[in-house]
Amino acid sequence: MVLDSLPVIPKVGENIQLPFLKAKFQTDDFYVQKVNHYFLRDTQHIQLTIVGGNYNLCRHLKKDELLERR
Repeated sequence: MVLDSLPVIPKVGENIQLPFLKAKFQTDDFYVQKVNHYFLRDTQHIQLTIVGGNYNLCRHLKKDELLERR
């Protein structure tokens, strides 16, 4: 999905409700897993990776800890 403007950019872990996606994904509750910023010519693009469900900070920290130990 592409949006032309987003007044506030959500941060990792913030919840987003997208009711128009409920029919396809059986949920309208999502959270931001990753935020990427990139520039293409003179335009900034922001890519949000969202996942269905609720954010779990403890799980996120454990995953980061495992990645760092490898």
